[in-house]
Amino acid sequence: MAETTTDERLRDLEAEAFRAGRTLAQHSEDLKKTAEQQDTASGQ
Repeated sequence: MAETTTDERLRDLEAEAFRAGRTLAQHSEDLKKTAEQQDTASGQ
């Protein structure tokens, strides 16, 4: 099994952080849409 170099590990961590950021951004957008729908449904 080949050893993972520091550069490879850093690249993997950066990719993981990017994916996590995208996921959080998507959840934030989903929550915003839900709040807007609830406001519309309640007539606010």
